[in-house]
Amino acid sequence: MRYLKCTIKNRISFGPKGKLIVYLDTDWATNKFDQKSITALVGLIGEGPVFWGSKKQTAVAIATTKAEYAAISYTAKQK
Repeated sequence: MRYLKCTIKNRISFGPKGKLIVYLDTDWATNKFDQKSITALVGLIGEGPVFWGSKKQTAVAIATTKAEYAAISYTAKQK
């Protein structure tokens, strides 16, 4: 309780450039066994990461464009 009392005014500030930026990428069919792609993403506010993740795609993409569309769809569904 003493710690909370002494730090109650501490805040995290991202400044005027505190907008959310999301980077994502996918590796197309690098898994030799099932040919499924893996999507990786990171969300930044300012210069600090606030979420990140990776997931193997559920379907085999027949082209890099389809793998990228699946990555965008996965990212958009994140809360």
